[in-house]
Amino acid sequence: MGRPLCALWLLSLVLATGCGPRREATETFLCRIDTGRLVPGSITVGADRRHLLWAEADGKRQRVVFDGQAGPWHDGVLAGTLAISADGRRFAYGAGRGKRRFVVLDGIAQQPCDGIREGTPVFSRDGRRVAWGELRGGFWTMVADGREGWKFDELWPPLFSPDGVHLAYAARTGPRKFAVLDSLPQQPYDDVLVPSLSFRGPGGSLAYTAVDRGKQVLIRDGRPAAEAPAPRQRDRIEPRRVGGVTVGLSVVHDSIPGPVFDEVAGTAYSPDSARFAYAARRGPDWYAVVDGKQGKSHPQILGNSLAFTADGRHVLFVARSGGRSCVVAGDRPGRPYHLLFSEQDRPIAVDSAGAFHYLALRGDSAFVVEERIR
Repeated sequence: MGRPLCALWLLSLVLATGCGPRREATETFLCRIDTGRLVPGSITVGADRRHLLWAEADGKRQRVVFDGQAGPWHDGVLAGTLAISADGRRFAYGAGRGKRRFVVLDGIAQQPCDGIREGTPVFSRDGRRVAWGELRGGFWTMVADGREGWKFDELWPPLFSPDGVHLAYAARTGPRKFAVLDSLPQQPYDDVLVPSLSFRGPGGSLAYTAVDRGKQVLIRDGRPAAEAPAPRQRDRIEPRRVGGVTVGLSVVHDSIPGPVFDEVAGTAYSPDSARFAYAARRGPDWYAVVDGKQGKSHPQILGNSLAFTADGRHVLFVARSGGRSCVVAGDRPGRPYHLLFSEQDRPIAVDSAGAFHYLALRGDSAFVVEERIR
């Protein structure tokens, strides 16, 4: 699991028998979470869904716990700063002591400053590099691999290239905003749309959308570029009208309208893009609609949980009922748990054909639940 575990035990059980796919699950005990001390909203889940980082409080003190191993107490742990590397071997967070703030990286406190940018630290995909924003003397600077960059009035969380070689982020000085690539500021614009920053192509060239004199411009390699035509959108949500009156929402997929619902949340494609699914609500009931066919009803479905198995045969999603959650596979519910995941992340990790896993809590025990559909 990457770090010493509090204990380890395995429990195999059959979750579904009879008609439909047969599910086999294995629970691997990860650690215990003191829910009485848990700081609400602090649970951070590793990208591999096998590691947990969270903050807990004891009076006025707070500390961070990584896979059950508690760190030192601080005056406070900074919200929105807890991070785990993709391989689950490293972790970092922001903390405070008095008026000073600092990043704790792999359990070691770094240089103190005046503030840590929310949304940082950020690890590169291979976990070798890490960067975070620091406030010093009224200016923000990006600290990458322990080295400070230029000073700005404001900056946003960074993005590493897939190979970890390059680092980019958006920053502002005065009224102008610009991208920074490998510590070098690029051409300033009226605005830079932060979510558009991406690395494209085999060379990892930086691309983003800027606003220049009221017009959006695609910037690539630091220069305006002609953007290729946008790919045809295969699905969209449209209001369904009868006699000029809106009666609900319909998902139009490949120009074919689907059933009418009151709400639509979350979509997913199979790995080969041949199959399509979404979650929708009609009245109090939620449904997974797969290839245009409405499935069984559930009290609630988490839209961001929709996924296909790697072979594209089964749809997976999280259904909630009575404060408990279960993973539904092939329209059959699994064992109920309190699932553990970051709100912005998908709770289910797909491994291979028919295999997936997720993190769950029963009482104060956290588990990795690995399932296979036979």
